[in-house]
Formats: sequence, structure tokens, C-alpha cells
Amino acid sequence: MEGGELFHRVKSQQQLHESTAKLYFYQMLRAVQYLHSNGIIHRDLKPENVLLSSQDDVCLVKVTDFNQSRILEEAALMRTLCGTPSYLAPEVFTHASTTGYGLAVDAWSLGVLLFVCLGGYPPFHESFGRQSVRDQIIRGEFTMVQSKWRHVSDQAKDVVRKLLVVDPSQRMSIEEALQHPWLQDRVMVETAHSLMFPAGYAAAAVAPPPDPSPLQEAEQGAGPAPGSSRRKRGRDEGDEEEEHPAKRSQAPL
Repeated sequence: MEGGELFHRVKSQQQLHESTAKLYFYQMLRAVQYLHSNGIIHRDLKPENVLLSSQDDVCLVKVTDFNQSRILEEAALMRTLCGTPSYLAPEVFTHASTTGYGLAVDAWSLGVLLFVCLGGYPPFHESFGRQSVRDQIIRGEFTMVQSKWRHVSDQAKDVVRKLLVVDPSQRMSIEEALQHPWLQDRVMVETAHSLMFPAGYAAAAVAPPPDPSPLQEAEQGAGPAPGSSRRKRGRDEGDEEEEHPAKRSQAPL
């Protein structure tokens, strides 16, 4: 496609503007939602496998490379280790040969993708301290470096944190992500639908999301709800002293 890989777009711009990242992320969510509705797990979601239709920021996004994709049979879980290490979910490392893993692995990978788009660097990388990438992922510990994330909204950070939850049963699902307040942006959704569903196709069948409910409006800008069972493992720089802040901000994609 004319716009090339998302990888090169992020690398050339260092990090995407939040509104652009939101438009791309919404389209990726919808693509993965379609796969999951047909019982298919992608298993290798990464910037190199996301193509852009043009050099413009407002463009169509396509998820590609289904070499690692598999059909998830009813009541069955995947039990093979595959994919790109930096984007693999913890359960792929810890449960691939035992209890297996399911659709939630794609939600984790999308969380890593969104982190890269917004921050301009990966959340897990071999240059971060003495832990291997595998151990970093299994622990689910990452840092949002202030110099990179200070202009990113709290709602966008919340989506990242809820997708990068180690326990797949507590991780935000694709459907939950689509209902998150950050994505209740009517202008963005209408723009995405105009790109995804050209005139004369299925656009009329796709209803725009409803206006945010009072609860969603109240949640905007608010922190996690008291008693929330989701664990917040990622932290903003400044919450705790980081061992290698310079390396985190310069780590390659």
C-alpha cells in the first residue's frame, strides 16, 4: 500500500499524534474484532503487519500477514509458541505448552502496538535493565517515560494499561476496548467508517456509537474505580525511580 508499514510511519515521526493513533487503533480493533468473530486469532500483530493506504495521517489501515493465524476451535486453546517476542502476551510464554492461550493474546499485542504509536518506543525491550524481554513481559512491568507521554491523555494511557494486564482473564477485551471512553469520539468513528466502508458498501449497516453515558462522562479524567480487579503494572516516570530512563526513550522499535 502507498503509505507503507505503520512501523516506518512511527519511526519517521518518532511518535504519532494522539488523534492519529486513535484513528489507526480503532481500525485495528475493528479488524481484529472481525477475525475473532470468525474464530481466528492473528497471533502476530505488530507495526510491520499494519499497512497504511496513503502518506496522509487520515488513511485506511489494513492488518496483514496471517501466516501465524489459526482458527480457534470451540473449547480449544492454542499451545504453540509463535509470533514476534516483543509483542507476545505473557501466557504465550507461560502457558503455551500446558493450559494454552486464547483470543486475549491479540488484545495484549494491540496494547503493545498502541503503546508504540503513542510513546514512540516499545514497552518491552532487551536494553531495559538486566531482564530479558521474556521476563519483562511475564512481569508486565513497563514505564511511560514522562518526556514521551506528557502530552498523551489519561484516557489513552488507561487503554494501554488495561490491555497490558498479565492475567488474560482480567485483561480488557477487544469489545471492551471499543466501548472505552477514549474511543467514544464520534468524529473519529465517522472518519474511520468512511475509510473502512466506502459509499455503496456496508456503511449504512454500521451504526455510530451512542453518546457517552453519564457514567462514561464521569469516568473521563478519573482514575481506576475503587475495588477494580485489574492490576495497574505500568507506571508513569516519576512514580518510582527508573533504572535506565535514557535507554527506554531511545530503544528502537
